[in-house]
Amino acid sequence: MTTAKVAVITGANQGIGYGIAHRLTRLYSSSHFAGSPPSPLTIFFTSRSEERGQASLKELTEELSNEKPNPLADGLIKLRYHQLDITDASSRAALLQTLQKEKTPLNLLVNNAGIALEGFDAKMTEETLATNYWATKDMIIEALPQMAKDGRVVTLASMAGKLNGYSDERVQQFTSASTVKDVDTLMSSFLSSVQAGTYQKDGWKGAAYSVSKAGVIALHRALAQQLQQGALGQVAQGVEVYSCCPGYVSSRMTKQKGHLTLDEGAATPVTLALEDLSGSKSGTFWERQKESSW
Repeated sequence: MTTAKVAVITGANQGIGYGIAHRLTRLYSSSHFAGSPPSPLTIFFTSRSEERGQASLKELTEELSNEKPNPLADGLIKLRYHQLDITDASSRAALLQTLQKEKTPLNLLVNNAGIALEGFDAKMTEETLATNYWATKDMIIEALPQMAKDGRVVTLASMAGKLNGYSDERVQQFTSASTVKDVDTLMSSFLSSVQAGTYQKDGWKGAAYSVSKAGVIALHRALAQQLQQGALGQVAQGVEVYSCCPGYVSSRMTKQKGHLTLDEGAATPVTLALEDLSGSKSGTFWERQKESSW
């Protein structure tokens, strides 16, 4: 008897998140993640706006139903909508409460939700970190106790999160961060430097999005270490975490300037979600469907 699986995709109503939902549904049944015979899968398609999310899910369902073969035809995969604002603690709690009612662990969490604001000042830095780092971290930490022992967390970072443009001291702090608290301290330090107007002297980039994504990459490296050590409380030590760059995708976030389609942008995160990663190390950063240097 196969055991049902559950997946969550944040920010699934548009852009790369929508592409991930489409590609994941299309490729699931023949993947390593599905098992043999493939387990039934429920995908929770989430967004901040319920109205836009429901409309996007309807559009996705229609698109998939018109494909040959139709990946929804045999009932193996169910797409369900759930409202989720990752910056809202009560919204995260409502989703996790719904997942508990499924009476099966969470097998896959894909963290796609994020923002890219124009300009650079203390206010936008705080807003950027609030979503891209702090809320993403909170979503992961709160979901971990409900994850299956072989669960996976896949989070979208960016090439912008690579460690060029920082002082040697900052690079060393990023690469040596071994706990979530270490990374939290780095992100708080960056915001304080921006607020004080000393970020350049303090060895930071003047780019909130880039620093937030460097924080995401560092977070996953630290999470992997702490999970392996059993240092995160009642959490299955077998959970693996990965961050990745989807590439320069044509989406609203890039003002349609990217050269990759949504499906191409979904390739790396979906590879991390579905494929056999037994030869890979948890906590690593990926791009172009393979592990990459930071």
